[in-house]
Amino acid sequence: MTSSRGAAWAVLILVLAAAPLSGLELATEARAGNLFLPWSQDAATVGVFPADNFFWGAAVAVSDSVGDSLSYRIGYETDPVLRHLVSVLLTYDLGFAQFSAGPFLGAFNSREAPLKGGLSTSLRLEWPGRVFASFRSDSSLGGGLLAAGDYIQEMTEISAGWYVYNAICTLSMQTKKFYLQETASLMTQDRLSRYTFDVNVYRKGAPLTLVWTLGYQALSKTWDSGLPATDTLGSVILGTRADWRVARKLRITARLETSVFSFGTDGLSGQSPDPGAFLFDAGLGVIYRIGDGVSGGSPSAP
Repeated sequence: MTSSRGAAWAVLILVLAAAPLSGLELATEARAGNLFLPWSQDAATVGVFPADNFFWGAAVAVSDSVGDSLSYRIGYETDPVLRHLVSVLLTYDLGFAQFSAGPFLGAFNSREAPLKGGLSTSLRLEWPGRVFASFRSDSSLGGGLLAAGDYIQEMTEISAGWYVYNAICTLSMQTKKFYLQETASLMTQDRLSRYTFDVNVYRKGAPLTLVWTLGYQALSKTWDSGLPATDTLGSVILGTRADWRVARKLRITARLETSVFSFGTDGLSGQSPDPGAFLFDAGLGVIYRIGDGVSGGSPSAP
């Protein structure tokens, strides 16, 4: 298994090294928020859910096309649930269908397992200008939680959408899971279940596009040492993302999601956040096209 993953990475590196840099695009984003449960939390919350557990992270990605139908994307991101990820995705575009696949690595998420291999696959079907649907699945490969430091990363996303005048409407469902064998007797699980409705508002040729989001998410953390304990925070969220083309090759992106209403369940029942607390997830990024061509106008995040 290890040798086959190493061979796959070697082939991808050779393909990317030989690829022309005619439209190479570099995207970066700084991330912050407090609408999360801390990675290092070792026991259930005592008292009101705190609003000062801040998450700080970043993402960076490079992407380009290889011929008319093939493109690639290499990226790193700090995810508040899945933690550190490095990925390589190849996408084959048939017009009505797009298929993406590639390896990813969980990087330095535990001292005992500094690197953890996985596979990402996705499929998007589209009737251009009318409707579309997509499915994505990411999952770690190899053994399960056999020893302290072992972990598993999983992500699934299903979405469907339709086009209206100057807008794209999308319904999405996403789950993320991170299992970690903390010690021989303690396993923790971080989980996010998210349901959203997005409206991408744009105008052909305009330098600015906006995406408005309304949804619900449930964030939970479970400690299992024989008698499981779970903290769950449910939140109704409202957010927006902006993509502004400030120059021919330069775009600036910004996003902000806030909790309109949050409440605790399971171990957090009766310990909901202070109604006056500002719970948010935010990002600020820059996208620069290094090669020839103009940077695109649709929202793009690392």
